[in-house]
Amino acid sequence: MGKPIIQTDAYPQKNKGNSIRRKIDLNKICMDYGVRVCSYKSAKKLLKEIDYDPYETKNPGISFRASDGTPVILFDSDRSDLEIRFTAAHELGHILLGHLDYRSKEKDSYPNYAELEANFFAISIITHDILQEYAAMTNI
Repeated sequence: MGKPIIQTDAYPQKNKGNSIRRKIDLNKICMDYGVRVCSYKSAKKLLKEIDYDPYETKNPGISFRASDGTPVILFDSDRSDLEIRFTAAHELGHILLGHLDYRSKEKDSYPNYAELEANFFAISIITHDILQEYAAMTNI
């Protein structure tokens, strides 16, 4: 299947002994929900479809519906694995929390609270990963 797009091991593993990896698999969640995940570099056609230049905005990631209705997450692959993981979790939050339906044709943005909700969604995933890593390191 090749290298996953969103790295599960975005955090340094300090104990390579018998620790059990229990991180949330964002790739599987995206696959299960039919979310397409691509880097900006590999999605030139999609970027053209939505008339978006990520390098102009310096945005680490975006989510939207493609013309066929498929939810899409695009991210900047030049960022660290941890930044990509947080960005993907944040954008997945927008999708799973129904924020894509909030975007209007005149104003292509989310309501202010949608950004907070997506941040909380991503923080929950990252916090879970950190606590699971700690539990594995300390044999809790």
